[in-house]
Amino acid sequence: MSTNTPSQLPDSGAQTNPNPVVSPSLVNFYRITKVLDRLANHFLPGNPTDSFDFFNLCLSLSRGIDYALANGEIPQKANELPILMKQMYQRKTDELSLAAVMVLMISVKNACTNGWFQKEDAEELLTIAEEIGKIYCTLGNAIAEPNSCHPAVLTIMERFYPYMKLGRVIVSIEAKPGYGASAVDFHITKNNVQPDKKIYLLVAQIDNIETSACLISPQHV
Repeated sequence: MSTNTPSQLPDSGAQTNPNPVVSPSLVNFYRITKVLDRLANHFLPGNPTDSFDFFNLCLSLSRGIDYALANGEIPQKANELPILMKQMYQRKTDELSLAAVMVLMISVKNACTNGWFQKEDAEELLTIAEEIGKIYCTLGNAIAEPNSCHPAVLTIMERFYPYMKLGRVIVSIEAKPGYGASAVDFHITKNNVQPDKKIYLLVAQIDNIETSACLISPQHV
């Protein structure tokens, strides 16, 4: 008596990768989604809120937005940001939470200028960013257009850095005299700066640029 056994198929050589590679962008999108959900829970009726948890979530979301901006990406849940930011602005009044919202708004402001939101939402978010910024900063004369800067910068470069070529100017700000904090936000994409190039910060007093005493080296920079 004979039995028929099914013939074994030859090995095709195909293998299943047990550890598929996940792109950093996908991980970042996942992080943004989870952080948005957790932040939304802070505004549900009856939910207790923890200021430190809120602070850390804002910083995490800010980093996620910055990463997406640097890579020219728009998260799928970006449309949820306008409503959430309005809730933050209206209901978060303690100092720790406001500071976190300020940091987050810098990232959201850059997202507004990169087409993440509808025009009406973007305009409202930019207004909120300006109002929060007034709490912490003395607004100076900011020049955010690429390759634009105060004319004195060109003179300083020619006079004190004759062997250094002035490359692309990312952002420039002229601070007002007196005490206060001046700030200008900007984002750097992978297309803005070549990987092998360095980014330099130049700070100078432009009321007298005849000597190198006008150059300032800020601490912790």
